Amino acid sequence: MVHVKLVASHSSPMVTGWLRPIVLVPVSMLSTLSPQELDLLIVHELLHVRRHDCFVNAIQVLMETVFFYHPAVWWLSREIHVSREFCCDDSVSESREERLNYCRALLKLETSRPPKSAFTLAAQDGDLLRRIRRLSLDVEPSLGCSPVASLASGALVAAIAFVLLLAPAMVENPASVAVAIEPPVAPLPEAVSVLESTEETEDASTTVTYLEQERWKLKLDECISIAIQNRFEQNPDLTKLDDVSREVLVRNLARDIENAYWDLYAAHQVSAAILKGREEARLIAEDIEQRVERGICTLQELSQAEGFAKKLQTKLDESISGTNEAGPELAGLLGQEKMLRDLMGVASSDDTVIDPIDDPMREPTQYEFAASVRKMMETIPELRNTRTRIEQQEAEVAAAKAELAKKVDVEVIERFLTPVGSGDALEQVKESHARSESTIIERENSKTPFGSRRELARIRNAAFRIARENSKLEEDKRLLTSKLSEAIRKTNQQYQLYESNREQCVAIHNETSARTAQFAAGSTPANVVLQCREKYVLCEIDFWRAIAEYNKAERYVSYLDGTLLEEVRSIWN
Repeated sequence: MVHVKLVASHSSPMVTGWLRPIVLVPVSMLSTLSPQELDLLIVHELLHVRRHDCFVNAIQVLMETVFFYHPAVWWLSREIHVSREFCCDDSVSESREERLNYCRALLKLETSRPPKSAFTLAAQDGDLLRRIRRLSLDVEPSLGCSPVASLASGALVAAIAFVLLLAPAMVENPASVAVAIEPPVAPLPEAVSVLESTEETEDASTTVTYLEQERWKLKLDECISIAIQNRFEQNPDLTKLDDVSREVLVRNLARDIENAYWDLYAAHQVSAAILKGREEARLIAEDIEQRVERGICTLQELSQAEGFAKKLQTKLDESISGTNEAGPELAGLLGQEKMLRDLMGVASSDDTVIDPIDDPMREPTQYEFAASVRKMMETIPELRNTRTRIEQQEAEVAAAKAELAKKVDVEVIERFLTPVGSGDALEQVKESHARSESTIIERENSKTPFGSRRELARIRNAAFRIARENSKLEEDKRLLTSKLSEAIRKTNQQYQLYESNREQCVAIHNETSARTAQFAAGSTPANVVLQCREKYVLCEIDFWRAIAEYNKAERYVSYLDGTLLEEVRSIWN
C-alpha cells in the first residue's frame, strides 16, 4: 500500500521510504497544475515505488559516501539518476499528447526547485532539458556509450560491482536509456520552445542602441550657458523683464539644470555598473560551462549563472529605457537625458546622447552658518526687491508729508505765531512750522484743513503698507534662514550616506574577490560568487545615486545663500 499525503513544505511531488513508501504531494500543485498534469506526476512517483528505486537510491548514497573521493563514482551515480528518470518518463507518457502535458508539468516544477534530501526521489531529478528533448523528439537517442564513461566504469568494477549488478534491474526499457551523447537537433515542439524563448536577443535590446550612440560630452557650465541662451532667444519678451525678475528666472533655470545634470550623471554610472556586472556574469557562466564539461560543476549552477546574467541584462534595459514602476529608474537614462535637453531647449536626437563629464564633488563642504546667512540676506533677489520697494514707499511717504506741510503753512502761522515782543519773528515761524510737521499726522481734529484730509489718509495707508512689508520681510528672512539650516543639515547627511556606501562597496568588492579566488580553487560553490556579484552591483548603484544626491544637496545650499546666482552671473555675462 502506498500512502499519499498533502504537504505544504515542497513544490513538487516526491516519494520517500522503501518498506512503507509515501508519496508527498504539495498543496500548491492542486491549483497550479491541471488534473491531467497532476495525474502524470503522481504516476511517475508510483513507478519509482514499483521499481524499488528508493532501495537502489539508498545503495547509491552509501557508495557515494564510501567512495566520495573518486569522480567516477559521482559520474556513474549521476548517470543512474538520469537513466532512472528516463525509464519512468517512458512508462508515464505513452502518447504524443501525454508527453506534451508531461513536459509542461516538468517546466512548471522547474520554476521553483526546492532543496531535496538525498534519500528522496522527485520528478525534478536528472537533467530536465535532456528529458524534455528526449520526450518531445521523434528520433530516439543512441545507445552508445562514450569512451570516457567506459574507462571510468572499468576502473571501478571491483569497488562497485554490486552497484553495477543492480543497475540492469533499473532498466526496464533499455531502448529508452539516455547516455552522454546528445540527441540530434530537430524542430522543438511548443512545450520545449518555452525554454528557448527566454534566451537573450541581443539585437533587440535597447542596450545595443545606447552603446552605439555618439556621446555629446558637456560640462555643467556649458549646459547652463546653452539653456540661458536658448531661453532668451526663443522668448524675446524675457528681455523686457526688470533686473530682479531676470535674475530669479536665470537662477531657477540653473538650479533645474544642475538637478537634471547630476541625475543624468548618476544614470550613466548606474548603467555602466550594471553593464560591467553583466559582462562579469557572462564570464562566470562561460567558466562554469567549461567546468560542467569536465564534471566539476553541475547544470544547476550553470543555469543559475545564466539566469543571473539575464537578470542583469533586464535590469540594464530598465536602467536605460525606464520602467512603469515608481522609483529612481522610472524615467531611465534616456528619459533623464530628454529632461535635460528640454531644460536646455535642445531638440531630442536618436544619434547622440548627452554625457556629463564634470567630476562630482567628493569632499565634505564646511559651512559657516552666520556668514552664509549674511550673504543670503545681501544677495537673494527677492529680499533685495522687497527692501527696495520698502525704501521707495518710505521716500514717497516722506515727500507726501512735506507736500502736506506746505499746504498748512498759513494755518500754522495763524495757530502758533504770537505777537513779537522780543526775538526774531522768522525763527519763531520756522520753529512753529517744524512743530506742525511733526504733529500733523498724529492730530486729526476739526482744525485740519478739509482739503488735506484725503492726503492725510493716503499717508496713513502708506505707513500701514510699509509696516506690513517690513513684517513680511522679517518673516521671509526667518523662513530662508530655516531653509538654509535644513539644507546644510541634509547636505551633511547625504555626505555621510555617500561615505557609508563607499565603504560598503569596498568591503563587498574585497569579499567578491576572495570568493572568486575560492571558486577558482574549487572550495566555494558558484551560487556564493553570484550572490556576491549581485550584492556588489546593487551597492555600486546605491553609491552612484548617493554621490549624485550629495552634489544636488550641496548645490541647493548654494542656491539659498546666493553663491549660485554669482556663478550664473559670470556665465550669463
